[in-house]
Amino acid sequence: MSFRTSVKNYFDSEEFSKLAKSTVRGYKDAAKILLRHFSTMRIKDITEDDLNYFLKFYMNEATPSGRDGYSKGTRKNVRSVFKQVYDYHVEKKLIKRKIDFSVIAIKFGTERVPRIPYSVKTIELLRDSTEGTHDEWVFDLLELGTLTGMRVQELLGLTDSDVTKDKDGKYLLTIERAVVDHEVKSTKNNHSNRKIVLSKKAEGIVRRHLENRQVLKLSSNALMENGKRALFINYKKKQPWMSSVVYYRELEKLFSNAGLKAKYKGLHPARHTFVTNAMNAGMSDDEISGYIGHSNTETMKKHYMYNSLIEHGRHSSSFLDRL
Repeated sequence: MSFRTSVKNYFDSEEFSKLAKSTVRGYKDAAKILLRHFSTMRIKDITEDDLNYFLKFYMNEATPSGRDGYSKGTRKNVRSVFKQVYDYHVEKKLIKRKIDFSVIAIKFGTERVPRIPYSVKTIELLRDSTEGTHDEWVFDLLELGTLTGMRVQELLGLTDSDVTKDKDGKYLLTIERAVVDHEVKSTKNNHSNRKIVLSKKAEGIVRRHLENRQVLKLSSNALMENGKRALFINYKKKQPWMSSVVYYRELEKLFSNAGLKAKYKGLHPARHTFVTNAMNAGMSDDEISGYIGHSNTETMKKHYMYNSLIEHGRHSSSFLDRL
């Protein structure tokens, strides 16, 4: 049985059909990389040495996008998908196990570099270019991301009922769902379910959208598939944002209109912007991790903190003065 056939078998399996759509896309991308090398080889003939060579040397070659080799994270994902395909066929007794994945360590490839956060100037220019227009609704979603560290899917999944006040009158956001490919789903994992206090600026954005929707009487059209009213609305279609692709299309236009097309990197850097700015503001690692829905502070810093923009020692002047 060729490796290509093995991949197809796994993708047609009931086990694979239960995976989230975002996971499926990732698996298929990794499989494409594997198929460029192993396509015609018989899966039972692939050895540990073959896989090690592939991960270490083949993946050092230029990628289809022109980059010089694949990152360590991509290599780990590729190894994981190969293991899923291989294990599936072992469990079905279609092949005998010859590969011990525990001895295949990924020590090659560059570490993932966090995305560059959006600068204060970029955010200000975008705000000025959209103020007083409906495009401000598109911008507000981006800015709330920079002020909370929420994932794009979580921002799209916010509803009226997620906005509450605590006993001191502070506004809170409850994050417990996400919009993925036109579907309302639960958040990424249990740690992603959280409640966060909003800053004054973030509170202003949330309140503005509650009031704007009432003024424009969009509430009857703003229902999500779970029956709840969306907090952020696609003003052109007068309905919730049910696709990040559609939202990105509008966001990219904002950057172009503001003369910032070269700065456009989607909504993901908003999360990195929050983490980096929160670090500089003196927020603790645990607090930041809680805000963005992570349980591990080291993972948070590794993937979201842009170190060259951190002002180390900014909040330790009393200690520094003793040196």
